[in-house]
Amino acid sequence: MTSAMMHETTARNHLQILGLDDSATWSDVERAYRSLVSDLTPGSEADHRNVPLALSMLADVKRAYDSLRVRMVA
Repeated sequence: MTSAMMHETTARNHLQILGLDDSATWSDVERAYRSLVSDLTPGSEADHRNVPLALSMLADVKRAYDSLRVRMVA
């Protein structure tokens, strides 16, 4: 697999983490990111058993967004 193919696969995976496909615009990415962060951030009423899972998913969402954002700037 070439480097370009690996970057394309990674970008596709990051879009999927955000619930998006290859046709997503940058506005779609930002909107999905904000929505997921809001949904996954545990509040004071959070079930303590679900907090580690939510934080793990939140970390994945943040990594995906940061990677996509770097690509947009480049």
